[in-house]
Amino acid sequence: MNRFGVLLNEYDDVQQRWEYFYNLPENSLEVLILGNSHAYSTYSPDVIDAVCGIDSYLLAGNSQKMEQTYYNLKEALKYQSPRVVVIQATVLSGDSWKTETGDYRVYSNLMGMKFSWNKLKAISAQRPSEDYVGTLFPLLRNHNNWKRTELIGENLAREESGKKDDYRGFSPRVSEMTPKVMRQFDNAKKTDYSSFELGRLDLHYMGEIKKLSLKKGFKVIYAMSPKYPDIINPTYLSKHKVLEKEISNLGHEYIDYNMLADSIGLLPRSFENGFIEYQHTSYYGAVQVSKHLAQHLKDKNLIHKGHEGKDKEWIARMGTKPEYIIFNESRPKTSKTTLYSSEVDFKFLDSIVVDKLDIIKKQNGVYEVILQFKKNLDVEKLMQHKFYVHLYPDKKDTNIRDDRKEFGYENFDFIPVVLPRTRQNYYIIREIETEIVDVAKIDFGLFKSGSRSERLTLENIKLTKETD
Repeated sequence: MNRFGVLLNEYDDVQQRWEYFYNLPENSLEVLILGNSHAYSTYSPDVIDAVCGIDSYLLAGNSQKMEQTYYNLKEALKYQSPRVVVIQATVLSGDSWKTETGDYRVYSNLMGMKFSWNKLKAISAQRPSEDYVGTLFPLLRNHNNWKRTELIGENLAREESGKKDDYRGFSPRVSEMTPKVMRQFDNAKKTDYSSFELGRLDLHYMGEIKKLSLKKGFKVIYAMSPKYPDIINPTYLSKHKVLEKEISNLGHEYIDYNMLADSIGLLPRSFENGFIEYQHTSYYGAVQVSKHLAQHLKDKNLIHKGHEGKDKEWIARMGTKPEYIIFNESRPKTSKTTLYSSEVDFKFLDSIVVDKLDIIKKQNGVYEVILQFKKNLDVEKLMQHKFYVHLYPDKKDTNIRDDRKEFGYENFDFIPVVLPRTRQNYYIIREIETEIVDVAKIDFGLFKSGSRSERLTLENIKLTKETD
């Protein structure tokens, strides 16, 4: 019956985070991140792990409230012993899901949790009594889904395929705020935070988390992800001061990225392109915030020294990720997954100059090219162009795609998405899939209608075929 129930349930990212969490090696996490959609769109465990040389995980669900965060933390502590727990501060919303007749966001979170006494208490805290049974036994709510053959097929395929990637809970927003949306926020009526105060439920669960931290010996950091409408809100300082006072009274740390917007270099493009009250960071902004949080953990000595590129299992997990190549300062200059790495000084166009190029192997036939630009890059000018990557096989290599044989090369054109490495340096990433192993040359360049940039060429590159 349990398997039948699983096949009838709608599987989503909240349940996925629980599934992957339960499959982590026991007590392997240094950092656990909890919260709502602002957490899973802002804090990248891959960036944090690359900078710090640790293992972290993001256990979050959209519209999560403090009661959910508390019981999720209790559940997580049965399997992990993190040194630091980061809580996204927007869960301090002052209200509860218990008064709602039913909401998929609560159901998904509770469906993901294993059955236990803690789960029963979580249901009691978050659901009205008439909904206890339906929450505990989702099949009672979803029995009509037996008609949805496509849903059942998807669930069967997922169960049979198993997990193939290293998912850590991060789900970034891909859009970036445009001048139009920015003007809408600038001209809109601002939320009045002058009388902001924390609710009774928030204060209660904050106190309970304090007790857990003392019992289990972990550090608690409340972090507020940035929102453009809060950054420009003249009354936001009142909310900040209330949160800072209440959190510090508990002996915990508070990091407010709205107050750090200038110091970490947040830009309009650091936010998603939506004129909505609950605006999230963009992927660009998430990288900025995650780098700062990771560096803070290192600087404050809140974590162990980390793997520092020496742990084979950690390298196997992180070594093929671009975040490791970009942000891990202690990694070896050459590694089995880094096929090419070189300092370069090449000008595509005025104010668009590359100073570092890496080619890394993700798996057989799948590679990533990382181009880092010199300081003072003209980002707007770069994004007016497309990038091309042309891969020319050696004459003895016959693995070129059939549709490209008449041209003599494989092409990988793309629109550059520029991301921050430091406040002055930017980079772009392009994934390429090819069966070519012996490469005579790779050409890189920019183009737009009627014009092309100077061409950067690498010669005699060997793409490894066998798994290392």
